[in-house]
Amino acid sequence: MNLSFLIEAFNISDPVGKGIVGVLLVANCICWSIVLNKRFETSSIVSQCRKFLVVFGKYKFSAPLRIFGELDTNRKVTGPLAALTEAVRETLMATLKLDSIQKERLLTEGVLPRPLKQSELDALRATVNREMTKQVIQLESGLTMMTTIISLAPMMGLFGTVWGVLATFMDIGHSGRPDIASVGPGIASALLTTVCGLLVAIPAIFFNNFSVRAINDIINNLELYSEDLFSVLLTASETAAQEASAQEKESAPPPAPVPTVIVQTAPPQQVVPPPMDYGVPAPGYYDNPAPQEYGAPTSQEFGSPMPPAEPAPRQVQRPAPPPAGF
Repeated sequence: MNLSFLIEAFNISDPVGKGIVGVLLVANCICWSIVLNKRFETSSIVSQCRKFLVVFGKYKFSAPLRIFGELDTNRKVTGPLAALTEAVRETLMATLKLDSIQKERLLTEGVLPRPLKQSELDALRATVNREMTKQVIQLESGLTMMTTIISLAPMMGLFGTVWGVLATFMDIGHSGRPDIASVGPGIASALLTTVCGLLVAIPAIFFNNFSVRAINDIINNLELYSEDLFSVLLTASETAAQEASAQEKESAPPPAPVPTVIVQTAPPQQVVPPPMDYGVPAPGYYDNPAPQEYGAPTSQEFGSPMPPAEPAPRQVQRPAPPPAGF
């Protein structure tokens, strides 16, 4: 493809058009340097995060705080996740004020010497947030310049085009020849700035979106790891509290024996009810027996024979005598 017309259009441009093209070329170089730098930087950080998470995963379910010791011994532990872990380790050691034995146990066994207070947990949370902000600012460095170039490049090209068209029409007015031969070179040089502006902005938009997506993935990994690290600290603090409680129970003296009081009680006495006594009928009870009525006592109730009752005399009702004088 023959691009000599671009060089010819640049040669016939006025100083303003040449200046705009020069500025756009410099902006294009800056843009490509940022793109290449972010491409290598994000690829390296993604690889570092992957290796770090592999090392952290080995201790996650057994002794996750041993990752503090891996910062000094394992060369694979690098990158923003390692920087975040280093900041938390320094804050933790400064808060707990560990001696050499406790520090060695923390780095090799991942065991806290004592449970963490709420104020200490808040300080660790603030350290995590501060280090997260620091890493995000470092990752996003350069993107502001790239966004500025993307926004200004088309506008500068449009400005050069308008300036070139304006200059062309001024030349037509002074010469009085509105033919193609006199108008074409001016219009071509004016459109050159728009072409340069678009050539700078279009690739920059594509690579800027690619870089932003890669940086967002890294930031998401940072956020997830920070939550995992803080939950690990909470679990280690609860484990230290349980161990301290168990040691207190073991070191505490045994409770004094409680004296046993034996109370002797008399066996319960069995109450025997007295025999039933139905009584003996009074003398003369059977001399004038009463007629048998419902509910009257029988011989079976008193347990002795009784003579049969005599029938009651029959009463005959006689008619009344007539009144006197009949």
